[in-house]
Amino acid sequence: MTTVSITSSISGTISKWMISDDCSRFSAGNNIFASASSNSSYSSVSNNNAFNWTVIDSTFTYALVSGAIWKYNSTANAFNSYYSSSNLTFTSSSTIKSYSNRLIIYELTSSAANAMVFLDNTTSSSLSLISTISLSSFLAAPKVALSPQLSKLIVYGTRSNGTLYTSFYYFDYSKLTTSTLTFPT
Repeated sequence: MTTVSITSSISGTISKWMISDDCSRFSAGNNIFASASSNSSYSSVSNNNAFNWTVIDSTFTYALVSGAIWKYNSTANAFNSYYSSSNLTFTSSSTIKSYSNRLIIYELTSSAANAMVFLDNTTSSSLSLISTISLSSFLAAPKVALSPQLSKLIVYGTRSNGTLYTSFYYFDYSKLTTSTLTFPT
């Protein structure tokens, strides 16, 4: 059993707490704290005041901030703007999933599903956009299912004409390509 003791000068009631998958970072409200190693104390991410994130992934590596993707830099203990595009219009209802150097951001509305798929080129410190998916005309909010390594994505739901619709995608990150797979009926 691990015991954690936290002393903080955060005032007010914090209603939103999150912790990264590996417990190296956590948030209290919009404030993010990071630990350099498993046996070191947590410190506030240095640009918490300027960094007002809307959505963050479960590893606390990638975040959406005002139409841009920001990435955590452990050396600087800060998030830095990493990718920006006018096509990046996701909101606080978006979801970010990451696995290794793979990243999928998606948003489900009452009648549509939108997703962007990226490869993080860590050697060149940039994201490559692999695919943009936009599906609409659903009767109610569609659902999304992702494979654990983010190589497959399924969008399914009932279309406005009452039929079940399923779209199945395969992402080849090494070739930066997307294939639409035939889903069995």
